[in-house]
Amino acid sequence: MQTSQIQERFSTIERCVDQAAILCRTNHAVPDELRECLTDLERESDEAKQIAQSETDDERIRQCADKLEELGNRAMQACKHAANVDPHVQNAVSQAHDAISSLKHQLH
Repeated sequence: MQTSQIQERFSTIERCVDQAAILCRTNHAVPDELRECLTDLERESDEAKQIAQSETDDERIRQCADKLEELGNRAMQACKHAANVDPHVQNAVSQAHDAISSLKHQLH
C-alpha cells in the first residue's frame, strides 16, 4: 500500500471514529464503558493519523492499526453487551470497526 493510501485510510478511520464519538456524547443512554472505549479510540485514531502522516516505518504504522483494532473490538463488545444502545450509535461504531479491520488486514 502506498503512503498516500495509508494516510487516506487513517483519515477515513478518524472521521468514522469521530462520528461515533459525537453520537455517543449526544446520546445520554450510552453506557459509560462504551463512552470510555470511544474516547480512547478517538484519541488513538488522532495519534495514528499523525503517525501515518509523519512516519515511513511500516512496523510502527502496523502497530497503530493493531492498537486501533484492539480498541475497536472493545467498542464493539461494549455495544453488544449494553442494553438498548441507539442503532445509530451501533452503526457508527460498526463502521469505524470495519474501516479499522480493513486497513489492518491490508497492512499485514
